[in-house]
Amino acid sequence: MNVEVTEFLAKELIAEQFPKWFHLPIKPVEFSGHDNRTFHLGDEMLIR
Repeated sequence: MNVEVTEFLAKELIAEQFPKWFHLPIKPVEFSGHDNRTFHLGDEMLIR
């Protein structure tokens, strides 16, 4: 089963699991891995 990880899904997961970081912007990393998606969370963190 493949799940497409979108910015919306990443934001929902952050809100659910890490509500203190929900306010931070999420932007996709231009070149993610082959089997995962990586996003910038604010200016200092990455999520995958």
